[in-house]
Amino acid sequence: MSGIYGYFSLDGRPVDRSALEGMRGAMAYWGPDGAGLWHDGNVGLGHLLRHATHESLQEQLPLRDSDGGLIITAAARLDNREELATQLALAGNNHTAVRDGELILRAFQKWGEDCVLHLRGDFAFAIWESRERRLFLAQCPCGVSSLYYHANPRWFAFASCVKALLAVPEMPRRPNLLRVAQVLTAWSGRGNLCGYEGIVRLEPGHTLTICAGGQMRKRRYWFPETLAPLELKSDDEYVEAFREQFTRAVRVRMRGGRAVGGTLSGGLDSGSVCALAARELRAEGRRLAAFCSVPLHKIEFELPGLFFDEQPLVEANRAHFGNLDVQYVRGERISPLAGFARVLEICDEPGHGAVNHFWIVDMLEQARARGIGVLLTGQFGNGGVSWTGWPESLWPDLLHGRWRGLWGRARKLQPTAAMVFRRHLLRPALLPLRESWRQRKGNWQEPWLNYSAIRTEFARGLNLRERMQDTGHNPSFSFSDPHQERLAVMNLAENPVGCGWAELGAAYGLDVRDPTMDPELIEFCLRVPNSQFYHRGQTRWLLRRAMDGLLPDAVRLNPKRGKQAMDIGYRIRASAHELREVFERMERSALANEAVDVPHLRRVLDSLQYGINAQNTMECVTLITRGTMVGMFLLRFDSPEIERPLPWSR
Repeated sequence: MSGIYGYFSLDGRPVDRSALEGMRGAMAYWGPDGAGLWHDGNVGLGHLLRHATHESLQEQLPLRDSDGGLIITAAARLDNREELATQLALAGNNHTAVRDGELILRAFQKWGEDCVLHLRGDFAFAIWESRERRLFLAQCPCGVSSLYYHANPRWFAFASCVKALLAVPEMPRRPNLLRVAQVLTAWSGRGNLCGYEGIVRLEPGHTLTICAGGQMRKRRYWFPETLAPLELKSDDEYVEAFREQFTRAVRVRMRGGRAVGGTLSGGLDSGSVCALAARELRAEGRRLAAFCSVPLHKIEFELPGLFFDEQPLVEANRAHFGNLDVQYVRGERISPLAGFARVLEICDEPGHGAVNHFWIVDMLEQARARGIGVLLTGQFGNGGVSWTGWPESLWPDLLHGRWRGLWGRARKLQPTAAMVFRRHLLRPALLPLRESWRQRKGNWQEPWLNYSAIRTEFARGLNLRERMQDTGHNPSFSFSDPHQERLAVMNLAENPVGCGWAELGAAYGLDVRDPTMDPELIEFCLRVPNSQFYHRGQTRWLLRRAMDGLLPDAVRLNPKRGKQAMDIGYRIRASAHELREVFERMERSALANEAVDVPHLRRVLDSLQYGINAQNTMECVTLITRGTMVGMFLLRFDSPEIERPLPWSR
């Protein structure tokens, strides 16, 4: 998708055109198909164009309305263009000539800030209201289009990537230590934070209004978790309605006239996306290019409920679809360290999924080399389309005397009395006890010490435990309430997944689109009753039924989950010399050494020399990859000119 940027002098100074040019230069790769810039007085807006749809071929932004009162810059792909045309009274076929940016501008003219409630698709935009001297920013419900900003009493700036903000000469360059701690402890935390102090993301489903006096107002406008439950007449109706929503979500993300590819594993999420995409392309006589990460090394251990080599199930998909071209991604040319470095170069901050960066970079390079323009993913499926569901507790019926028909309801849940007792009475009663036991087994006050490379003193200096408690984060990642677990998995108002894909895609000339992040599809899934997801011991029941005939049964009914990059121990061991050099640099860096427990990383690395097993592999995932990437990020600030704000010395 395209990129946007802008600058607003809050103290009335004329905007410095060189600052705008610097921002454009830093993110020039976002706009291979053109660029636009508008500025007047103390505000300037910029646009970098990447053709992603037929409508974008004639897009020219920033755009002013007819009387010059409104100016918009936007990165958008609207999926409800015809609906908007009707609502905006665009007669006949006139709407086909209206670009997405103009549609958003007209929607703002009609509904003001509430225009976001009428837009469907992936978008981020900014509108300058010249009469009110006010700037309005909006991020789509799932945050698929990245949007960062910095605000201080003198000026405000925004951009699709951090490096454009860093190009502003007045921008401070200090690490955000809380964000560093979040990455080290796998805590998504406040999803608006990024690696630099003073730069934050505009969260999914939020708008931001900035006035000339510096007043700011942020508003969340999307609340899918509050929608009323959906009540249909039969199981088949749920399946049909779900399949219709999922198909629509895939179809609208394939349009644009560019070659379509997809990420594919042996699991249900990406498999379902690719199955629906392949069916759409097959009707047009076209093929789907799929990219699958597979191990480079033979993995000698097993983990319950997981499988590591996706290739057999992907081959089953290839045979079943009939129009699938598979490219296996082994990451031979890209070491874990090279993956960290490349993602840091693009995103300007470390990431939670550092273990996957080497193969993601390799995949994006291969997709670009094959001329792919649109890359479909299925990363957001776990809380939505492929939610597992949970065994419903029968205790409320028993305790409230609702006994009539109880046995009949129980028999619908499980085939035998023993299974009813075990899954719907015993399990719900034991969940709170299991939670308490897990906390006592580990370090219940600081459970991240069991899976993180963060230094204890660093975490305590940040008051990390108290901050987690204040935001409701559960660092033990165990829940006694399945509904709360689902909302935690989805993290609807703060999830940065789409933002990361937008930045990575821009660096490789790709439009990365995730149908499982479709707002209407998510709303539908959250309204579906639990009984449609969990049925007689079978999890993800809704998706399994909906994919009947579309996915081979070997994939559709597989109870295990695939896990990529589980040969990471072998890859880390092969890069041991380079890693030790990085560790030495981290130990010489006051900042990196204060945040990351480098001796712990060394112990894990040393253990790999004596054999690779499930334990030290998982330590590579949770400790070495995150810890090393955080350290490499903090090495950026090893300069006497950089102030290092340490929270315990303030």
